[in-house]
Amino acid sequence: MKVQVNDCFEPLTEFSVVPGFVRVLYLNERYDAVVLIQLTDPPRQPIGLGLEELRGSVIAGDTKLAKVVTPEFLLVLEDDLDEKKKRERDEKWNIIAPLIDSGYPGQIFAPGEMGQMVGARDGLK
Repeated sequence: MKVQVNDCFEPLTEFSVVPGFVRVLYLNERYDAVVLIQLTDPPRQPIGLGLEELRGSVIAGDTKLAKVVTPEFLLVLEDDLDEKKKRERDEKWNIIAPLIDSGYPGQIFAPGEMGQMVGARDGLK
């Protein structure tokens, strides 16, 4: 079974390895790792699992791949954004960009990296 970044999963039984509706943030097949974020309000910390553990849960029928469709009214084209909205979007991106565009893909999910990266980001103020 192929698992990809942005795939969503939901538990079907109490034996599922996922605690609720989750989205894949990062995966590394070489190291059998997948990082998930539970789609809840308020947001929670990412969850690390073994990729084979997730696949096994799907194969066993305890977890299922969920299909998520973005409502059309949420899809806004760049040309349809006014300058204020573009500025707000860019300001928000500038806050998180150092955490996403880091030294290597998925760096923020490596053990010990998140705290250091967030701390370094706070030091930029």
